[in-house]
Amino acid sequence: MIIEYHIGRLDLVKSYFYNLRHSRRTQLIIFDVAALVTLSSLFRSYRNHGNLVFSDLVIALLLGLGLILVIPVLIFLTSKTQNRTLSISQEGIETKIGSKERKILWKAVDSVVSIEDRILITGKTANVYTIPASAFANDDLRNKFIKLTTQYHENAKNLVNNKK
Repeated sequence: MIIEYHIGRLDLVKSYFYNLRHSRRTQLIIFDVAALVTLSSLFRSYRNHGNLVFSDLVIALLLGLGLILVIPVLIFLTSKTQNRTLSISQEGIETKIGSKERKILWKAVDSVVSIEDRILITGKTANVYTIPASAFANDDLRNKFIKLTTQYHENAKNLVNNKK
């Protein structure tokens, strides 16, 4: 199944915050990176001064929190607003945005979630394909896409689990 659509920058930012609230894997990745930034700041302060003071802790925590809040700004500023083409098959997802093409296998997908105004396909690296409801001519096509996507993803998960 192939769909073509356009998505706004704010929709991509909303998807980030949705996944930050609901996707365990996204939470782990984002918060682990923020913790790493915080700890590295503390380590750097300790190495430079030989001890830590309260202001070092405050600065380190602000850096970690700042990272979490800078990501949506970066998403907004760097998101591609050209028309997108997304194709799903039993093997995976192929997407094209402008001149950039990418393919991801279903085993690299963490979750497929349908919410009111969009479908989110989240990869295991926390990357997200955000597909707005407006990408579909009607609800039947949207439901067919959701059913196929969910089926392909479940089949891939079952294959991986059977190999273990």
